[in-house]
Amino acid sequence: MKKYVLLFAIAALLSACNNDANKSDNEKAADTLNAVDKVQDKMNEIIDTAQSKGADIADTLTNKLLEPAKKEVNKVGEKLKEKLKEAKEELKQ
Repeated sequence: MKKYVLLFAIAALLSACNNDANKSDNEKAADTLNAVDKVQDKMNEIIDTAQSKGADIADTLTNKLLEPAKKEVNKVGEKLKEKLKEAKEELKQ
């Protein structure tokens, strides 16, 4: 079985090499450009997906984490101000 697989692999390799050898330089260049275009398209898709997911993550972090944290910090700040006022009044007396 291994011999047959090896034989098919060699045949495929020779066939691939033979096909490229018969192509003109223009055909090879066109194949390369097509491959580059496909890679660029896929990269653009990946970048677009990452940007949209990044925006969703940023919105989620802002709404679920940062805004509630700001509110809590403001509450704590107000309580501290009140306690400082009370402490100052007690010291004046």
